Amino acid sequence: MSADGNVLLWVQDREEVLNQDQGVEWRDGQRPNYSRTNTFLEKERQCNHAEGSLNAIAHNLVRTFEMEASFKTNPQQWLSIVADKFRI
Repeated sequence: MSADGNVLLWVQDREEVLNQDQGVEWRDGQRPNYSRTNTFLEKERQCNHAEGSLNAIAHNLVRTFEMEASFKTNPQQWLSIVADKFRI
């Protein structure tokens, strides 16, 4: 959570991050479509984490990181990392 009590964007659902794509440099020129993945996940998931729990936050952060690493061409636009500290 931020200091004002709002949930930080990068720990929200990946779709919320994708909806905030103004000016993002996407691989192939367009944002990815995760509709099939989302449908499969809802059908096959075995655990539903409580909203706001550490497990839910980690789940969302990993999904956001995967999306950014796979589809955002400019690491300075990634939300899931601190760009000047991250090394891979």
